[in-house]
Amino acid sequence: MAILLLSAFPAEARIAVDSTYLRSLVSKGLNICLVYPDSAEAIGKEVLGIASQNKLPGLEAEALFLIGQSNIQKTDYDQAIESLKKALELFKEVDLYRGRVKTLFSLRQLSFQQGNLPLAVNYAEQAVEVLKEDETDPSRLAIGLKFLSDTYLTAQRLEDAQQVLSEAIEILEGTQDSIELANLLVKKANLDIAQSNPQNTTAIVDRAFRIYESTNDSRSKIEGLVSLAGLTFSLGYWERSRDLFQQVLQLQEESGYLFGYCRVLNNYAAVVKELEGPRNAIPIFEKALSCTQEFEDAYLASRIKRSLSDSYYRTGDFQTAYDYLDDYQVFQDSLQQKNYQEELSRLSAEYHAEKQALEIKSLELNNLKRTRERNFLIIGALLTLILLGYVFSISRIRKKAFKQVKKEKEQSDRLLKEKEELLGELKSAQTQMIESEKMASLGQLTAGIAHEINNPVNFVNGNAEALEIDFRELKPLLDQVERLEEGPDIRKGLESIFQQKRTLDMSFLLSEMVQLIGGIQRGSHRIKAIVDSLRLFSHQSEDLPGLADINQMLDLTLTILKRKLKDHHIEVEMQYGELPEVSCKGGRISQVFMNIIDNAIDAMSLGGRLIIQTFYHGKTIEVRIKDTGSGMTKEIISRLFDPFFTTKEVGKGTGLGLAISYGIIKEHRGEIQVESNIGEGTIFTITLPV
Repeated sequence: MAILLLSAFPAEARIAVDSTYLRSLVSKGLNICLVYPDSAEAIGKEVLGIASQNKLPGLEAEALFLIGQSNIQKTDYDQAIESLKKALELFKEVDLYRGRVKTLFSLRQLSFQQGNLPLAVNYAEQAVEVLKEDETDPSRLAIGLKFLSDTYLTAQRLEDAQQVLSEAIEILEGTQDSIELANLLVKKANLDIAQSNPQNTTAIVDRAFRIYESTNDSRSKIEGLVSLAGLTFSLGYWERSRDLFQQVLQLQEESGYLFGYCRVLNNYAAVVKELEGPRNAIPIFEKALSCTQEFEDAYLASRIKRSLSDSYYRTGDFQTAYDYLDDYQVFQDSLQQKNYQEELSRLSAEYHAEKQALEIKSLELNNLKRTRERNFLIIGALLTLILLGYVFSISRIRKKAFKQVKKEKEQSDRLLKEKEELLGELKSAQTQMIESEKMASLGQLTAGIAHEINNPVNFVNGNAEALEIDFRELKPLLDQVERLEEGPDIRKGLESIFQQKRTLDMSFLLSEMVQLIGGIQRGSHRIKAIVDSLRLFSHQSEDLPGLADINQMLDLTLTILKRKLKDHHIEVEMQYGELPEVSCKGGRISQVFMNIIDNAIDAMSLGGRLIIQTFYHGKTIEVRIKDTGSGMTKEIISRLFDPFFTTKEVGKGTGLGLAISYGIIKEHRGEIQVESNIGEGTIFTITLPV
């Protein structure tokens, strides 16, 4: 929308647009960058053109920074680096302090993503040097030093990380930012432990505890005490760690801030287990396990079950220990194993049915042989009575027939043996193909989801760093306001406040903080949507009948395939009708949607449109999946659902996806139909009973 607003101006009028409006467009671009990087880049380029034409280097730098952030979201890292370096040069030229810092930290994060740790360290060091140029706000320099320490730590430069962290602590000693000071003290103590050189740890623990206790911010107090409890646990101060975990749990229940509550319970139980023995720890572990069920944390639940198994084993309750250990092992096993067992059972049943049919055929041949023998005997007797001369001839015919029957029986036995061998080879080959397809899909899914989560995480991280710097810039003004209520000379305090306010670009600073907070929220919402999609998709993998929302299942499938859709430049159009919930095996139906949509994407290698429609017809629902790909001939359509038939290149398809999908739909008493023409695309229509 921002592009339309800017483009609405005539060419002559655009030159006269003031810088405030252009900066607001850049802020909007940063706001939508995470979700619509192409649109954000377009805004940046248009603002860059106007700023260059009007010789506004500051705005040029802001526009280049926006373009760089957009390219990061599009994973065009080379272009992102080029844009950010140009922005950095312009920020230096116009001496925009804040712009230089945020650009250097963006380049640092981008270097981390590319695995270039030395370059990331270099950018972090440059950012700290820029922060040292401004002596008015030492807290901001301390935060920059903390980021530099984290960078050194990632690069395994532990001594440098410790030295920089000590410098940051020394700076904060003279400020009023006590919470941040306590956080850095705990961080330094953990770093000392990592270097096997703990010094004055008791004094650090006591001082950090006093700081956290003195704050009125429940969230900061809880988070600080949790980190302090972890530190005392690492140091082996069991009693102190237990007391801290108890205090954290009480504060969480009183304040309602339950972030990490299940893990705090689990850690508290571990401390109790060390101090008081497994018997006293078991009730706490049980409570933590119940908590994970409420928050749906299956991974933590499996870890707690493992701890419960060990605790019950130490108390002598071997049966309960075995039960928890068995639950833990079940969680570790793949749910796909059940599907493989069912497939093997089906193939075994088909084999036995075929074997029984061959046995019946063999019995019929034996009966036929006996019937022929009886007829030959009767004919022989009659011919003997009529003419003895025919006896020899009839005997020859009888022997010939017997040899023929014996030959047919031997041939049947040979065919049966070959059938058994062929069936065994088919089962082995099919198992290998299914396993291969599973591993390929798993790799594709992992890469896509990792990339989808990586983008919002990087965006949230970048926004958080910029937001923290902005907050440090604003904090001295807030401190002045707070001291105004306590000071006797209000007029002098107000003059000091107004003087400090004039040094800040308050309008832009507040606007940028609002935009950064919004970006962080959207990034976290995006991560939650991806995780919820994976969680719901994994829950549907249970092969048990239940009520399912077909529209939601289609959305989950599109979420998982989002990366592949984007890579192939495919536009998705969803036209959902109002559908009732359907009784089905959700995991199996999701597998059908996954196979069909994945094939549609492969059919549109040069881009296209994917249209998904759902309809409700009273007793049935209909799902229609249409692509604008290359289409298929009637000959290919006639063999589309045959096992092992595929039109893909060797190594890219097993030919089992649609065959399995056809079986799943038939299992649900549904129908699946295909319409396609060369050059016009393909339509898959799935009908399921309600």
